[in-house]
Parts: sequence; structure tokens; C-alpha cells
Amino acid sequence: MDQGTNKTGSLMSKKPPNIWRIISVLLVVLLVSGCRNKEDLLAESEAQTKPAGEGTGTVQNMTEVANGLAQGTQIKAVSTDPRKGMVTKLSHYSLDIDGDGANETIELYTQAERAPDGQMAWDDGQNWLLVVVDGNNYYPLLQQYVQLGNVYYAVWYANSNAVTITAAVATGSNVSLINYIYDDERKAFISQSLFDTDAINMMYNSIPNY
Repeated sequence: MDQGTNKTGSLMSKKPPNIWRIISVLLVVLLVSGCRNKEDLLAESEAQTKPAGEGTGTVQNMTEVANGLAQGTQIKAVSTDPRKGMVTKLSHYSLDIDGDGANETIELYTQAERAPDGQMAWDDGQNWLLVVVDGNNYYPLLQQYVQLGNVYYAVWYANSNAVTITAAVATGSNVSLINYIYDDERKAFISQSLFDTDAINMMYNSIPNY
């Protein structure tokens, strides 16, 4: 398995510290709760009828996440390369996501350019792309214009070996976390919103620059 980079970057110069405490705690909870496999979560979802909430400013529990897997948005492979127009690849990580014995690559791009001195030439906003590349097929997990913010991701798995990609989008007015889990039966990634602050006024954050 190839090991790619997973760098972090900066957004702006302002944030309320409690937002990042929430995110830090949530990421720890996600990793710890990873001992529960995907099948267990989907089994729980059959006994639950309440759909996963979005944009509530609260953290969802793992049963709500399971509901989201059953009801979440499917992201199927496309043959057209979505990386066209992207300027800078910020990070990549390779592993076998679908269990076919061949590695797929998770790649993060932005339209902002990197200067010769290595510094990013950020505009007030730019388009971002988080994509899984599987040969000539592409799963565009996240294609988004981000105003005064950045995109980050983590890759992890639990006992079921179901790979999960967690994306964090932090802007001047919003912080959100989204899970992307590959569903072999549907041959697609299922997206699930985990956390959303709704409208906020980001005052400061301490994440280092890309």
C-alpha cells in the first residue's frame, strides 16, 4: 500500500476555539467508534426511522450515521476526468478501497496555484476537488467552491475493513464534516453529513498552511 501525503492547511485568521474543540472531539469519537462495523450500523438502521439531520449544528450519533448510509447520496464512477482545470494537487493517498486487489488513489486538488517559493496563492475563494481515482474511473466525492476556507480529509477503517473517507470543509461562515463510504453492492460511494454548524462567523483557527 502506497502512503501518500495528508497535509493540513490554513483557512483564514479567525475562529471561535469551541468549534475546533468540537471537531477534534468528533474525529476522536469517529476513530474510537470505528470498532463497530458497517454491517452492524446498517442493521441498526433497519430499526430506526428517523432520518439523519443535516445543517442542525449538532453531532450525529452512529445510528444516525447508519441511517445516512441507507439513505445517503450515491456517488457513482464517471469516465470523464474531473481533475481538468484543477491546478494544484495538495495531497494523495493510495490503498485498495473496493477489495479488488488494486489500489485506488484519493486525491485533493485546488484551483489555486503554488508559487515558485512553495507558498499557495490563495484567492478569496477557489474550487476544490476531492476525488477517488480507480484506473479510468473517477469518483468525485467533493466538488465545491470554498469561500475563505480550505478542505481537509482523513482516511480510516474499522473492524469491517470498510474504508471511510472523512472530509472537513471549514470556511469563514461554516464548518462541516462528511463521511464517504464505498458500498460494494451499489458500486458507489455513499456520502453522509456528520456535522454542520450552519451560519457562523469564523474568528480564528490555528491549522497550518498547505
